[in-house]
Amino acid sequence: MKMKKLISHLPVNWNSSAFIIVCFMLLTQNVSAAIPNAPTNLTATAVSLNQINLVWHDNATDETSYEVQYLSGTNWISLGSVPVSANIYDNTYFHKGITPGSAFVYRVYAKNASGNSGYSNETQANTPASKGVGARYETKGFTSSLTSNIQYGQTMNGATSMNLMLDLYEPMGDTSTNRPLVIFIHGGGFFGGDKVDTWNTILCTNLAQRGYVVASINYRLTPDAEQSTLAKRYQAMIKAIQDAKAAIRFFRKNVDTYKIDTTQIFATGSSAGSFTALHLGYLEQSEVPTAYVPDWSLFDGSLEGNSGNPGYSTKVHGVMSNWGAIAELNYMKSGDVPVFCIHGTADATVFYDKTPAYYAMNYGSKPIVETALDKGIRASLLLFPGATHTLGRNETYFNQAAEAIAGWLCTVLKVYTVPTSIHEVSSNLGKQVVSIYPNPLNQGILTVKLDDNGVWANPEVSVSNLQGQTVYQNGIGNNKTFEINTSGLLKSSVYVLSVKSGQSISNTKLIVQ
Repeated sequence: MKMKKLISHLPVNWNSSAFIIVCFMLLTQNVSAAIPNAPTNLTATAVSLNQINLVWHDNATDETSYEVQYLSGTNWISLGSVPVSANIYDNTYFHKGITPGSAFVYRVYAKNASGNSGYSNETQANTPASKGVGARYETKGFTSSLTSNIQYGQTMNGATSMNLMLDLYEPMGDTSTNRPLVIFIHGGGFFGGDKVDTWNTILCTNLAQRGYVVASINYRLTPDAEQSTLAKRYQAMIKAIQDAKAAIRFFRKNVDTYKIDTTQIFATGSSAGSFTALHLGYLEQSEVPTAYVPDWSLFDGSLEGNSGNPGYSTKVHGVMSNWGAIAELNYMKSGDVPVFCIHGTADATVFYDKTPAYYAMNYGSKPIVETALDKGIRASLLLFPGATHTLGRNETYFNQAAEAIAGWLCTVLKVYTVPTSIHEVSSNLGKQVVSIYPNPLNQGILTVKLDDNGVWANPEVSVSNLQGQTVYQNGIGNNKTFEINTSGLLKSSVYVLSVKSGQSISNTKLIVQ
């Protein structure tokens, strides 16, 4: 209907406000929503031998779904659509059923009725190569053996002396003398809970059956009535951290007795225990707010505490947080240890996406993972849609979470990694005999130069990714300088270039920007 014709047909008793409303409806009824903004900061993380999790930042408010794609040769193939839903974390996609030792490049775009957004950044992830059927860590190859009530320290809890105890889960009949250690810290709001509980037992047993040594610890508790302020709740966590550090020192002190690989120690727990694990991984004493701990002489002198076994490192090499939270996101810094977070989306005790998540613990799993990824920390998130706190104590969920943690650990264990820096790649020639340039390089031509020292006879050159997969291989005759077309290598990736001749080999790190 034309505007002039509309005016002529308006009832004489219509006022100006009604007329304006009608005009606005006519002008907007055929206007479609704008094309959504493109997602950004797409990150892919292998969380097991068979699964890669994708996480990206949502920059639109009018999208109806996302499309996830992966690169196959020169073609982009759709993995599927992710619907926008209030019940799920709608900027996560789980790529499952992947063959171990596979590499994928991904991108994502948003969609609505008006069209598709631009593409996100492209990102790559590799699943670790399997060590074989029945291999340690990948599958349950052992029976779990439990030794209860081992004393790992002693401290004062108020005016009372307290022996600190742990339960030890080990793979029965294991002959390995260099085993990863997982410290489990129970939940209970720092005023309750115990080292023996359903989730504790399920996870600790699962990991021991795969070849890990797992210690479920008790620690000092603070009555809830004494946690009346944010400062006192934070102080209750400080005591738990100090006791957990004593447990880590205990195993480093007794490394031969318990056959521990002290370069692979991980922390996990439940709820408050995961608060503790996260702060074990990321909190430095200088970052503790003075409003919360104004005088360290009242708190055993330092964050290390004095609960036992002094003189040993308390470093951990990764954190698995289960329905946990962290006080401040800036505790996490570039280069910090990896983190894997599990949370129920309906958790109203420790919120996964609201601030504060739990009293002085401001940030739950979603912002933890997003911040870690922003800072280049390896991180991934597994949500249980509709699950409440502690996954509702649902044993099916507990078993799924335990399997997920076991799978994620396979992606960060040193046994699955290859050298990642020039100082870790080896050469049996004792000196630099291969030069490559430019390095770092953009995709294009890489020049390789061999020193003319008589060791190279019909050498072979190869390029491998950080999962050990060969992506380029060629014989170069007796050429001492030659070029490689690197257009097939992935951006923002690290490779190892190897030159072999007889028994001689030289490895050099190659960075593709």
